[in-house]
Amino acid sequence: MARVLDSQEYVAESMLESAPFVYLTVKQAIQLAGEFSSPFANAKPFLIRAVGSHVGTAGFEIHTRKNGDVIAIGGALSHYDVPPERRPVVVWLDQPPHELDLWFSVAE
Repeated sequence: MARVLDSQEYVAESMLESAPFVYLTVKQAIQLAGEFSSPFANAKPFLIRAVGSHVGTAGFEIHTRKNGDVIAIGGALSHYDVPPERRPVVVWLDQPPHELDLWFSVAE
């Protein structure tokens, strides 16, 4: 998983305007997220819509199920209210997402 570069968020959001995920070429993935290495030999890059925050302690976890379901969990550590925001991320998957579930939580 790689966060989309701040300078590319507008481009990524426009790509996700009508779908919760988009298949990417390797070139597109590099343009959106910078250099990366695929964690799996057969994995392909996908741009997915997630919910996160720009707060410095914010991060993401991506979980997949065998049926293709993807769970994108955004979270942050803060003593203050952290507003959730739509955040595009690039993930490498063996198959297109069947269903995409989004979670966001803030811990103190």
